[in-house]
Amino acid sequence: MKPAELLERIRADRKIEVTVGHITFTGQCPLYSRLIRIINEYSGDKTISPDAVMASIAITGWEGVTERDIIPDGDPDVLVPFDQSLYNELVMDRMDWWLNISKAITKSAFDRQVVKEAEIKNSPAGTTTKPSRKSQGQRQS
Repeated sequence: MKPAELLERIRADRKIEVTVGHITFTGQCPLYSRLIRIINEYSGDKTISPDAVMASIAITGWEGVTERDIIPDGDPDVLVPFDQSLYNELVMDRMDWWLNISKAITKSAFDRQVVKEAEIKNSPAGTTTKPSRKSQGQRQS
């Protein structure tokens, strides 16, 4: 497989779909390392939730959002097309959205890690990894 095809498959594996009430959100789970960074960076922050940050960076689409979901006197029959700026503003004020989205992101990331660890554990006998010469304190030429 070509590198571009491999990259496409890796990204496809991180796609998520989360339903909250009558709304379906779609997007891509951030890389595991980025999730850890978000959790570490925002966990002690009293001004923003790491869950809200996760939800704001992961979602790239929605279905079923009406004007009423956005403003109290909005029309419940008028669907609103996805707009990243609008979503980013809304999600930070909708705990019901970001909590459910972040739970799905966390579960997806964890499930992928479990699969990867099982693959490593079940790799063929004799498969090993060697530390690089640099990590052994030797100079590479």
